[in-house]
Amino acid sequence: MKIIPGKYKEERNWQPWLKFKYPHGSKLSLVFLWRLAALARDFRQIMDGLLGYRDVQETKRLYEADKALHGGVPSGKVATPGTSWHECNLAVDMDGSFWETTSKSLWLCKDRLHQQLNLYGLMLPLNTVDSPSVLEWWHLQPIETNGIPGAKRAAFLDKDDLIYGDDNMIDLRLFQDAAQEIGVYKGVIDGKNGPMTKAAAQEFLLIIQQILGLPDVQKLQKQIDQINKILKGE
Repeated sequence: MKIIPGKYKEERNWQPWLKFKYPHGSKLSLVFLWRLAALARDFRQIMDGLLGYRDVQETKRLYEADKALHGGVPSGKVATPGTSWHECNLAVDMDGSFWETTSKSLWLCKDRLHQQLNLYGLMLPLNTVDSPSVLEWWHLQPIETNGIPGAKRAAFLDKDDLIYGDDNMIDLRLFQDAAQEIGVYKGVIDGKNGPMTKAAAQEFLLIIQQILGLPDVQKLQKQIDQINKILKGE
């Protein structure tokens, strides 16, 4: 897992704080969404009109449009298709005067890293590939993406990294982390289905059964076993 939960400030109820311009834009690293929401929460300002995930075809359209506007030469504001972190579920472009002012006054400098943003596991990179002169006040990425070349970005995330909207929304690491926060799990967050993880899952199952009014599965199984013994004459 490259984008690990719990390392930086997070707000897991991210939906009230992040509003995407297009519905598919939220298909991002779930932990990245949590970090962005924590930033918005602490500044008490919703991030509205966000541009997030886009596929390579959309990047191509934007890239060609950018070239056409600048006499056939890329301006540096759109990544070369196939190298964009937007395509890799790991970038957002901010919008609005509040975030522009905040970014330019507090975070933008000739460095990828900034102490305040780093507390949230975020960075505001410079576009040093197409044009070193472009300072991208609007563009945020997870800090783990620092220095990764374009050719390696598509394969950057591990299989167990959580992408919002994908089928891997919950994995063992995330379960262990949540269970540890409420004191049910006291083991190591390692993504392994060991005895302590199974015990925590069993405790969660009992709580869910109580909430939903479902029968105790273990008791029910014991009753079935007893009936089977009687039927067998044991």
